[in-house]
Order: sequence, then C-alpha cells, then structure tokens
Amino acid sequence: MLKVGAKAPAFRLLSDEGKQLTLKDFTGQRVLLFLSADPVKAQASFKAKQNLNFPLLSDPTHKAIQKFGVWQRKQFMGRTFMGIVRSSFLIGKTGKVEEVWPLVKAKGHASEVLRVISKS
Repeated sequence: MLKVGAKAPAFRLLSDEGKQLTLKDFTGQRVLLFLSADPVKAQASFKAKQNLNFPLLSDPTHKAIQKFGVWQRKQFMGRTFMGIVRSSFLIGKTGKVEEVWPLVKAKGHASEVLRVISKS
C-alpha cells in the first residue's frame, strides 16, 4: 500500500458519468481517492442514492487498485482470497500522497477525512 509522501501513480478510470478521468485532470487540486471495482452503472446508482456531488471512479480491471497496493490477500471465515482492502488516499496538489486511511470503515470515516482536510 502506498505511504504518505509517495508519488501517486498515474491512472485512467471511467467516472460514474462515463467520462475518462486521469490523475492529471486533478493537477493543482487535493483529491480524496477511494478505489472501487464496482461497475460504472453501480457507481452512478450509488451517487444518485447518496446525493453525492463529486465523481466516483470505477476500476473493474484492478489496474489502479493494484498500483495503489490495495489488492491484497484477505481472510474471511477461514477462507483466504484476494480482494480490495478498503482504503482512502488524500493526494495533494503536487501529486504526492498526503494521507492514507487503510482498512476504512464507513462509520466515522467522513468526519475523520474532514478533520484532516480542515486542519491543513
């Protein structure tokens, strides 16, 4: 998994609106990245249901997921398998990772992200 200070790897992913977005599209901006392999249609449905106002990116091929190091061995009920370790990355204006949240749980994550963003 990427560490704070690492250069964020380049990616090209489809958004929930069907547009190709790359890391370069966010140059000069801080970006919170949460990688998902869910299809674009599922992303669009989730965005509408949650009334979100930012793009959701889909990585069904796992290329970016692997580059960010969140495709890992997992265990559940005695079974071992490969899967996505739910993690978030705050990428700074210069393209470097400013913060990493590994093993994200939905409860409390948004407030933790807002706390970190607001103090910097």
